[in-house]
Amino acid sequence: MAITKLIADSLGTGVGGKVLQVVQTVKTDTQTISTTSLTEISGLTAALTCSSTSNKVLITGQLSVGGTTGDAGYTLYAGTTAIGIGDAASNRRRTTFGGGAFLGQGSEQYRLYTIPFCFLYSPSSTSEITYSIKKSDSVTTSSYINRSATDNDSADRIRAISTITVMEVAG
Repeated sequence: MAITKLIADSLGTGVGGKVLQVVQTVKTDTQTISTTSLTEISGLTAALTCSSTSNKVLITGQLSVGGTTGDAGYTLYAGTTAIGIGDAASNRRRTTFGGGAFLGQGSEQYRLYTIPFCFLYSPSSTSEITYSIKKSDSVTTSSYINRSATDNDSADRIRAISTITVMEVAG
């Protein structure tokens, strides 16, 4: 009930905000990304077709990441368009959220971090749109999705999930 009110308030309708459909994808496998190229998190997409151009899409989820990178950035995409990104500022990368806490030193290499995200998007379309997350980095270091950097077969290592949920919200 509280999320519906929050959505209604953000839409400015006062009474709107009814959730019309929900699509969720859960990624349980692991992925290693070791490149500076923009790379999609495989198997973590959700497609949705809005029934009206005035409706919005609430995108939520969590990304479970381990790794050795100091300046990873993660960007939400609606089709091929980056959404929910920071302002342009010279050479700085524009992302939705960062994940630069992974130092890969000491016990950091055994840790797994969960990064939650939430963004309300206005697609203004009734065509199907696929929502995804892509990772970028300024240097070639590794990020590990759903596992820690050191992943030897031991009870003190962690495997987790990542999710993306998209909800059509009445405008």
